[in-house]
Amino acid sequence: MSDGDGRSLCGISQFSNGMGLLIKVDSDRDAFIHLTKEGWAVPEGARINVGFVVDGRPVLELPFVPTDQPTMIEGNLVPEQAAGLIDRFSLGGHMQVRFLTGNEGFWDVPLKGTYQITQHFLRCLSERLVSRQPFDVAVPGASQPF
Repeated sequence: MSDGDGRSLCGISQFSNGMGLLIKVDSDRDAFIHLTKEGWAVPEGARINVGFVVDGRPVLELPFVPTDQPTMIEGNLVPEQAAGLIDRFSLGGHMQVRFLTGNEGFWDVPLKGTYQITQHFLRCLSERLVSRQPFDVAVPGASQPF
């Protein structure tokens, strides 16, 4: 899949009851989470703190900001945060998304089947987003340029 700017994009999403959770990594290796809900009207400049808890254990707390869609907020992840969340997400049974600011209640997110979905996500990352080497690996003595 690609974003509106033509960059490759790999992601995991879950939508139900007008709410959506998207974990994405683009070809610039930027990782982020989008949360969306019908009826939200998030004002420009808002800052929302969100926590993620998998199987009763806190995994991540992250600041979110509005996107150009008033029904969506975005949190940027550093690679270590993305790896930790995806690992716990893939092996977990249940996740809560907790809004630590504002008056949005927590979201319950069942994680049944996420291990298989995560395997497809990781395959997408390795096939589309991992940098390729400028040499043929079959050539004896070939080395990486770094």
